[in-house]
Amino acid sequence: MKWSRTRLLLLGLALMLVGCSQETKKADLATKVSNQPIEIAVSGQAVGSNTIEAIVRLHNPNDQNVKIAYPSSQRFELMVRDGRNHVIYTFSKEHLFTQAIEEEQFKPYEEKEYEVTIELSDTSDAKEIDGMTVQQFEGARDSTSKVTSVISKEKL
Repeated sequence: MKWSRTRLLLLGLALMLVGCSQETKKADLATKVSNQPIEIAVSGQAVGSNTIEAIVRLHNPNDQNVKIAYPSSQRFELMVRDGRNHVIYTFSKEHLFTQAIEEEQFKPYEEKEYEVTIELSDTSDAKEIDGMTVQQFEGARDSTSKVTSVISKEKL
């Protein structure tokens, strides 16, 4: 009697564990996301003697959702470099960001665009703008992507 009661108890526990593992697998399939990084594109145009208008585009190149976990409210980093390759502007030094982990979902092939006005003492020596992602997510090959663009001058 004692032996059959132990068998029944073990059988019940085994069935319960199998059922729980199947539920976990179903949940994983429903929320599967890609581990491919978000692509970044940046362009900059001088629109006066001391202003650069930058456009930053974050794009999901995947055919599935991508969930990004940001370490703060900052979505990207921008740096403007002069003709001697010195950094003359850094986006994160000019803005304040909340220091809380934030998650954002990108749908397949979705693109998000941000416009940034950069004020400099003089844009005549501003040559290039670098854009970098700041996303961090588990399983990513790289936590950041980087792109560089030449700053176009305003046409008179």
